[in-house]
Amino acid sequence: MQGPSARIVFFAILVRVSLHNVCVSLFPIEVCVLGSGSSGNSYVMAGASGVILVDAGFSARETITRAEFAGVSLSTVGAILITHGHSDHSRGAAVLARRFHIPIWATAATLTRIPGLNGAEELRTLSIHKANDVAGFSVRAMTSPHDAPGAVILKVDMRVGVATDLGYVSASVRRFLTGLEGLLLEFNHDITMLRNGPYPPWLQERIQSRQGHLSNVQAATLLCAPDFVPPRRVLWLCHLSEKNNDPKLALRTAMAALGDNKPIVVVARQDVPGYRVVIG
Repeated sequence: MQGPSARIVFFAILVRVSLHNVCVSLFPIEVCVLGSGSSGNSYVMAGASGVILVDAGFSARETITRAEFAGVSLSTVGAILITHGHSDHSRGAAVLARRFHIPIWATAATLTRIPGLNGAEELRTLSIHKANDVAGFSVRAMTSPHDAPGAVILKVDMRVGVATDLGYVSASVRRFLTGLEGLLLEFNHDITMLRNGPYPPWLQERIQSRQGHLSNVQAATLLCAPDFVPPRRVLWLCHLSEKNNDPKLALRTAMAALGDNKPIVVVARQDVPGYRVVIG
């Protein structure tokens, strides 16, 4: 198609895309950490277009209790987004999906590893090659270096990143996460505490491997990398190990890496939900 008609169609598409990007940047996203750590991880994100639950690592009953405590109604959730199949990220997904009639989004490999599925759930495949329209949010996924097939890190509306369960930070991960408004980033362990802690050698090796978890130092190295722009508004320190980390140590490490232009820094807790934080 050529000529004026083609130009009109192209202009209409361009305007539509531009308006979508403007709307995405105008409306705030509210983020609430229902809990994050070795025993369970789950986050709620709410915007003008809808509500999503990112990971469901607690039992359905515990997730409902935590959501109610945080003032979040799970009946408003339009999608459950699972980053990978390990139980501390997927434990409650199947029951929640059935009880509230919510579709589960995950990569094809992860969908086969979510516990408790019985065929009654609505399953949708998350693409890592293009943006996904997930309950009105534009979600991009990138393969994560972790020992779970199909594991991903996420970027929601090009504004909020979710990056836990990574064995290391590659240049492509830095490019994927740079310059966001909010970032939920793994600060799993302190290396000295891990080595002197109760875990057997084989488990220590797994955690420190390139398919394991980020240490405080690894996460801090990302934050101060010359080719990385830290989140402008809020940084959540997530997935802290109860036995191999200390919240004050993780916070001190992050603050030192961030330098003078610090966003709000929040240490996500395992035992109770956090505050609802508006990014807008």
